[in-house]
Amino acid sequence: MSLKPRPHAHYLFTDSAAVINKSGVTAAIEARRRPMLSTRTDPGSLSGHTLLAFLTGALALLRSGITASTKRIVEYLRDLSTSERAVVGLHWSDEDVEKMYTNSGINWAYGGLVRAVDAWFEHIDPYYAFSARRDTNAAHRHQLASLSSKEQAEMARRQNVVDELVNDLLSASIRTPRARAYRGDVVIDETEIEVAGLGEIGFRDDLNRSALPIAGPVVRSRAATDDAPTARRKDPYFGIGVTAMSQVGPPGAARSITPLFISAAIRPPNSGSVDATRVCFDQARRTDRLPPVRGGKAAPTFTADRGYTDKHGLAELLVEHKYLLRAVYSAGQRYTKPHFD
Repeated sequence: MSLKPRPHAHYLFTDSAAVINKSGVTAAIEARRRPMLSTRTDPGSLSGHTLLAFLTGALALLRSGITASTKRIVEYLRDLSTSERAVVGLHWSDEDVEKMYTNSGINWAYGGLVRAVDAWFEHIDPYYAFSARRDTNAAHRHQLASLSSKEQAEMARRQNVVDELVNDLLSASIRTPRARAYRGDVVIDETEIEVAGLGEIGFRDDLNRSALPIAGPVVRSRAATDDAPTARRKDPYFGIGVTAMSQVGPPGAARSITPLFISAAIRPPNSGSVDATRVCFDQARRTDRLPPVRGGKAAPTFTADRGYTDKHGLAELLVEHKYLLRAVYSAGQRYTKPHFD
């Protein structure tokens, strides 16, 4: 049987691998799980998978606009050349790769990666106390309320680890150094990523919710357009909230600084989380994407919509970081959309 790899961009693979290596996240994750390996076999070694290969494949797929499902990552890694697989530590033989073009072979590789992913991330999963299964909304809230103080502290510790890993990856993806003219002006906003539509699940107490513990209910209204002048409510769903902080220029010259995401926080959807905003501030300073606060200089501005400005604790957070709240933006105002470098 001849191998017929699917075409992929070599530069995207090499650049994604470089970002993962630069971030240092593989070493950080491996260091935290190393004590566990003395008591059991590493499942990744049984099927030849490596953490570097998994993260590189996921990043390359996402940058290609493709959903990075576990099976798709396996297929992507299978289709790499021998030299490319060696870069990310995959030492599959030609026979192994050839078998992966059969149903039994791809299922073997898929099962091995699922087990490896569980082992790689189980020690940093903030929701370690929850099973990834559909439960009723009432049961989920009851479990949240029943967590002991020790379990809550462990969840917070793990969440802090995840925040650092996410922002190490984000910082590593930015090629340009912080602009000397950048004063620290930022825009903050949350995007909800849908993980489950309302089919056999729902928001009522007696209905099942998404199997993903971090997911929460999202109900949004579609913005009015020329074709549809009346705002319409979007179909509700369960989603994850990703709060991103973006660098911009000062008032009146927002585009004088390249708009980039400089930090992020992943939380249940909240429509303006002060906690997630605090994480974005802390992580942007930790990764040196925000300039230090300088006395005697004009305070940088913080721009957000009313989902944030109405929340208790935001004013204290901005005072702590010495920021001025900029007039909230509305759907009618246009801003340059921030992007990854």
